[in-house]
Amino acid sequence: ATTKTEIVKKLKQVHSALSEDDVEPNSSKYPGLDALSAYLVNPKLLKHKDKEVRLFTSLCCMEIFYLYAPEPPWDSDEIIRVFEQIISQLSNLTHCHNTSQTNYAMYYHILEQLANVKIGVVLVELTRQGDENALEQLAELTRTLLTLVHKDHPQEVMNNSVAAIAACVDEFESTIPTALLDELLMCVARGPNPQGSDSTDSITAVPSYMCAYNVIKRCEDRLSFPIATLMNGLLNGDTRVMNETQISQDAVWGIVFEIHRIAPSVLTTVIGNVAAALQVEEAERRLRVVKLLGRLFYAQTSDVGVKFASCFKEWCKRVNDCEVTIRKQMARCLVKILENKPELRVAATDSLKNMLADPITDIRLEVVHNICDLASEDPAKITDELLLAVGTRVSSKSKTERKDAATGLAQIYQTHYSKPKLAPINDNEDCSIDEIIKVGMNLDDDNDNAGFTRSLSWIPKVIFESLSYSDVVDSDMRSRIIQIVDDVLLPKSLSSTARTAGVAMIISNLEKNGNAMLWLSKFLAQRAEAQAALTSYLDAREHSRTFKAGSAEFLTANVEAEEKLDTLVNKYVPLNDAKRDEILHRIHDHKDKTIFKLMASITDANHTVATRATAMDELPKRVNAIGGAASTWMKTLVRRISMGSAFNFDVINHCSMLAQECAREDEWVTSALFLEIVKLCVAAFPTVGQGNAGECFKTLTEFFSECRGLDGKSKKEAEENDIVSMLGKILATIAPAASAVDISELSKKEKAAMEKNDNMLQEDLLRMCIKDGSPEQARDAVNVMAAMVSKGEKNDEIAAFKPLMKALTAPQRLAIDNERSVAILASLTALASSAPLAFEGGGGGSSEGRGVKAIRFAYESVLMGKRGGSILNMSTDEPEDDDVPKKSAKAAKAMERQLATDRVVGAIELLVAHIRSLPKYVAKSSANISMDEGDVTSSSHVRSVFRALVGILEDDGLPPSNRDQALCKDVKSRAAIRKAAGVGLIQMCEPIKCRGDAFLDLAGWHTLSKVFVDSDAEVRAAVVENLSLMLTGQGTFAKVAPSLKFLAMVVMAADGEGFGGKSDVNGGAANIGKTSTAARAAALQCTKNLRNTCDTYLIQCKAKGKGGEQQFEQFIKPMVMPEFALPWALHMLAFRAETPIVKERSNAGANNAAFKQLKRRLKWLLDPLVQSLGNQADNISFLLRMTELVASSFECADFNTGDEDNSLKGSEGTAKLATVTRAAREVLLKFVKTDAHLTTFPGAIRIPGALFKKREGARFDAGKVDYTKERKRVASMADDDDMDMVGYENAEVEPTGSFVIDDSRDESRDMPSDIMSSPNVVKKGKKSNRRKTDWGLSPISSPIRAAPAAKVNVSFNRLDTSSSQDGSHNSFSKPAAGKGKKGKKGAGKRKKMAAAEDDTFEFGDENTENKSPKKAATGAGKKSKTMGGGKDQREEERYVKVNMGGLFAGKGNG
Repeated sequence: ATTKTEIVKKLKQVHSALSEDDVEPNSSKYPGLDALSAYLVNPKLLKHKDKEVRLFTSLCCMEIFYLYAPEPPWDSDEIIRVFEQIISQLSNLTHCHNTSQTNYAMYYHILEQLANVKIGVVLVELTRQGDENALEQLAELTRTLLTLVHKDHPQEVMNNSVAAIAACVDEFESTIPTALLDELLMCVARGPNPQGSDSTDSITAVPSYMCAYNVIKRCEDRLSFPIATLMNGLLNGDTRVMNETQISQDAVWGIVFEIHRIAPSVLTTVIGNVAAALQVEEAERRLRVVKLLGRLFYAQTSDVGVKFASCFKEWCKRVNDCEVTIRKQMARCLVKILENKPELRVAATDSLKNMLADPITDIRLEVVHNICDLASEDPAKITDELLLAVGTRVSSKSKTERKDAATGLAQIYQTHYSKPKLAPINDNEDCSIDEIIKVGMNLDDDNDNAGFTRSLSWIPKVIFESLSYSDVVDSDMRSRIIQIVDDVLLPKSLSSTARTAGVAMIISNLEKNGNAMLWLSKFLAQRAEAQAALTSYLDAREHSRTFKAGSAEFLTANVEAEEKLDTLVNKYVPLNDAKRDEILHRIHDHKDKTIFKLMASITDANHTVATRATAMDELPKRVNAIGGAASTWMKTLVRRISMGSAFNFDVINHCSMLAQECAREDEWVTSALFLEIVKLCVAAFPTVGQGNAGECFKTLTEFFSECRGLDGKSKKEAEENDIVSMLGKILATIAPAASAVDISELSKKEKAAMEKNDNMLQEDLLRMCIKDGSPEQARDAVNVMAAMVSKGEKNDEIAAFKPLMKALTAPQRLAIDNERSVAILASLTALASSAPLAFEGGGGGSSEGRGVKAIRFAYESVLMGKRGGSILNMSTDEPEDDDVPKKSAKAAKAMERQLATDRVVGAIELLVAHIRSLPKYVAKSSANISMDEGDVTSSSHVRSVFRALVGILEDDGLPPSNRDQALCKDVKSRAAIRKAAGVGLIQMCEPIKCRGDAFLDLAGWHTLSKVFVDSDAEVRAAVVENLSLMLTGQGTFAKVAPSLKFLAMVVMAADGEGFGGKSDVNGGAANIGKTSTAARAAALQCTKNLRNTCDTYLIQCKAKGKGGEQQFEQFIKPMVMPEFALPWALHMLAFRAETPIVKERSNAGANNAAFKQLKRRLKWLLDPLVQSLGNQADNISFLLRMTELVASSFECADFNTGDEDNSLKGSEGTAKLATVTRAAREVLLKFVKTDAHLTTFPGAIRIPGALFKKREGARFDAGKVDYTKERKRVASMADDDDMDMVGYENAEVEPTGSFVIDDSRDESRDMPSDIMSSPNVVKKGKKSNRRKTDWGLSPISSPIRAAPAAKVNVSFNRLDTSSSQDGSHNSFSKPAAGKGKKGKKGAGKRKKMAAAEDDTFEFGDENTENKSPKKAATGAGKKSKTMGGGKDQREEERYVKVNMGGLFAGKGNG
């Protein structure tokens, strides 16, 4: 045959003949078979150019192999040529997948022959004989068999390929060639699929991988040792192995991982070598090892982590690897282990907890994200302790980390806790009260079947505590937390009943007075303030639009509105954008009225969820034209101001109804829980329950009446859960709003029902006050009644409370031996505070009204013990109750002791409340306060109360009354009385009333400081907390600039070292923890407010010209510049018994615990003074020079109150003054960062003459102290208290504003005839009704203010030159009409009396000393002692200019 067709035809005939079963080689029947075999291996056929010729030649050869098995009729070279063609033909199966395709059957036949006849063994035999070509062809055959399989092939193709390769492998007796292993392992190394999935599903896996998988699995016994040897050689870098194999060291990691899936036993000797590579220096290799072992440990098909526990333990140590990429990989693998390997979960959890403390933020973020993602899918796979560890990251310093941690935890809580638990209630709005109680009280969490949900109940606590992040610290975090509280913890999709139960569920898991509850209540209060601020802005804007555009009135009103918008942004809704002012201006001037209507819709606390959703959707769209920043800010505005899904009027109404319903079912604990929620919300939003025509108030009053009618067991349980007291507090809060509800549209029947309900409530409240209420309940009852009385004329208020006053002051009740005297005093205290006009304390002066008698009873009978049991007739109209069981003698004695203590405390509180309700004290004006010695409104009475409370503190809490001293001598009683006296003194010294300056003399001020180091923690915490409120103008204190001597008192608020317990070096004071640090934060806020006030008044004074600047320097600045508090602090500490005496040049202070505590105390004042100016603080040199002046040129002045027993010799303080000033200098030098801080202060410094007197022969030299050397010495010292340097990151400091300077006091005595007062000063004789957000005088330099500062109106009032008793400062006010001349009468006498006490010393430049004093240019013509006089007019002008830059605001001069 010569043609292709003929050759093919002949070959087909040959193949057909050879395929017959009776063909036998070397037989006479087939003599030409040998010749045929030789002809078939002729290159003319095997390498013919036609593929069919080659195919049928290969088929014939395959038959020859079969016929001659096991000895083929060819030599080795011929066999190699045949296999080359067989391999070539087999490869065609790669693209030939089914029988319909040409030649598929013939290709498959070749494969089948290889598998069945095991023809590949021929190559194995040649290989064993050392034929390199045979080995090469064997490797090529193996590669072809592995790769020819396709996913569309029938399963037989895979089976035959595996069988063919396995036959070759099994034929090797000992060593399997590396080339054959290479083909198998490289196929395995590519993994089951190209996408990198770990799936080994035979359906989705790559066929070649599965082919190799099956070969290794089938021949595991033969392949285990050779593969392990090869892997170990590669891992160990064996040169011989590396030369033989084609596998790279990089590929070995993937091969090891895949082998674990196929034949884990192969890795028995490999894992150890892999783990050893964890210690290599090459980071890339360690990363590969970490990744490989991680995959092995977390793979679901692997138990390597359990079998090789030591390797797993060594691998876990890589969480501390120096390479970030390795630690990131560890984070991913460890979470995968949590997901897949329960048996390794404990070790993985410990490692992840360590990684949460990693110094690299990205690592911690990786861990937090992975853990939260897994917990969101299946929280049961995350241990409680690990999720708690994630909760600690909410307090991370990284803003991203804490935000992501809070978000992840909140989403887990919603998905796996709140939604599942609330689902039964959400699906059935009319569910039973039992179901609500079970969910709200978390009763199902006590069951063993509660599952993982029990470990998630703590998450809201962490979220609420995160509300401590202010906008100053982290605005994004605060916005995220607010969003979580409003929309994530309890989704909006829940029904009202479900959300109410959800709120109860959350609150029940919080500590009643814990940080979470405190921050939640503060957040709600701030939201209420923000709503008020937005309302104020909208009202101001609306008011400005009533004027003609461009008019002076319009411009003034528009500027005021823009200021209010700026305040809103600064304090509540931050806008952090470079074009902030422009954006706000464009929003303010927007023509779309709907924008402002939508904003107004969310200022009412009773708005609906739908209203909030509308505002959230519409407002950003309507301002979108201004820019993306405006839209984002509008979203923030709605989120910050509108009521969320958890705390809104709907939830509050449901809480009040559910509280009543639970009580009717005798579920008093649950009822108290719902009332606690109502109390929490109405404290911030008094009007929140007044939706639906006051339905909430109606429900609560009905509930209150029902509780008052209880008896037996129900009454006892209600008392145990404090139901009535909570209802009283709630009603007292919401009563004013309830009384303002419009009832005009109600029907007569509804009005009659409401009136009847109110009358019943009044009767219950009255009975609570006079018969069966506790002191706290009685106080709340009075507050409710006061709130419900319409505030009108004086006579109307008196008439409304006349029955109550008559009942309270009845003879049988206003008596010492009355067991209800404490409740009576509490009622009178509340009445004096909330309805002072009805108390009859003012007006008639000497008239013996019932209020007057009550005050005389409290002061003369209870406190002083001057009168008998009652100052009234002792006859009684009520018979004694014979049903009251008799008490044992011991119980009666304890009750008598408690009654005496509570009675004294009640009397103090009543006296303090009465005095606080009196008009502001102004020394000269008799129109405001009576001078009658017998009148309880007179200054002599007020002074007597001050002296009595000071005396109580001097006597360590013993009351003045001899009758009560024996009963109140125990520790607990004296502590309670000290607490009442200390708090009372601070409250009576409120800045707005000026009594602290008039009646608390210097000795009393020192005595008051003793209670700030009280050994009882409750006492100390109470007085420190009240001082904080005074400094910040919060609570019952108005936002009026406090006296600097009270700012100085913050030094006594510092705790000793450690936590808890008492500190001897701190005067035996009990440590009060956060209350102490809160006082330092309050001092910082007060300092900032005082600076703003200083700046504001400076601008106003400048507008008055040179005279105004001089007035500012001489009178306003010493009164409000916080640095002038330092002399008061030095004076106080110098007279403290625990202050040590440390010589100036000695090193004794370094290890002296008392000296360290002294420095710690000074930090509580100096740290706010310096840190309030940030990194650019320029007041350090001023403070240093003031300290050195006191140390070198002054000694403490004597002071007394006319009582020799209370007199203090100045020498007592002078002995320790050097130590105190040294401590202050060392503290200040710690703040020095640059040499500029040590530059000598060029201006004048004033030292209060009431505190210090010039030392005889003293000479001050500013250059005497080598501050550079001293600074180095102090810097080398160990920090006394690292905790003090933490700063205020976690302290909640409100945005700064400015104070009002009260116009009736000043710290200096030298006053000109004209002095400035605030335009917003509180008028005399009128009750202050300031909102908590009103800071009085707003800063003038507002960023969006359009009007110039020069147009600010500043009024100058005539100054009163009379001195206070201790000479600490004077008061100034407008004199009464027509009494201008009379006002000067007696001034000379007073001037002489106080001259020695209240001289003010001025110090100019350091080189001008002991010059002749000159008279100050003041209206009173009083002399002022100076060092460095003789200045000419130019020097005087320079002095004023220098002091303009001495405001320490970092702004340069003036």
